[in-house]
Amino acid sequence: MDGGIVATGTLDDNASAGDFATLLPLDLVLEDYAATEKIADLPRALSTAGAPEAHTPHVGDICFYA
Repeated sequence: MDGGIVATGTLDDNASAGDFATLLPLDLVLEDYAATEKIADLPRALSTAGAPEAHTPHVGDICFYA
């Protein structure tokens, strides 16, 4: 990583999180979105099997929106 920031987190126990884990380690270029979020595209779509239909985000959450 060239001058970047390393983020760590805890994954939930669901198919999306497990699928995401198969992509790790992962380098992403984040872009600002609506001055409230940082977003990036993943190399491929993730499974959404068994994922909750909604989530109330909290500061510091790392989320996947399908």
